[in-house]
Amino acid sequence: MNQASGDFPPLSLEQRARLAERYGLSEAELGTLLADLWLLSEEGVEDYARRRHGELRAAGLPNERCFELLEREIASGRFAAPPLSQRQIKRMIYG
Repeated sequence: MNQASGDFPPLSLEQRARLAERYGLSEAELGTLLADLWLLSEEGVEDYARRRHGELRAAGLPNERCFELLEREIASGRFAAPPLSQRQIKRMIYG
């Protein structure tokens, strides 16, 4: 299966049709949305920390503010990992 084509997560044609109708999406748009959601759900805590740090820095936030936000976001329960300290987050980003 090709993730870019929207094959993930595997849904029945009925499920896909229901979602497309409910949210007013074409089949192509639904496929793109499902692929993006699938990839995000597969993103681990280290990849998330690196990606999100880059987004926050690109938005002009200083590193210390980025680390504060990342610490809260990671602790919010999105990941099955225990909460991480700012030091642990910095080690993920910078090695």
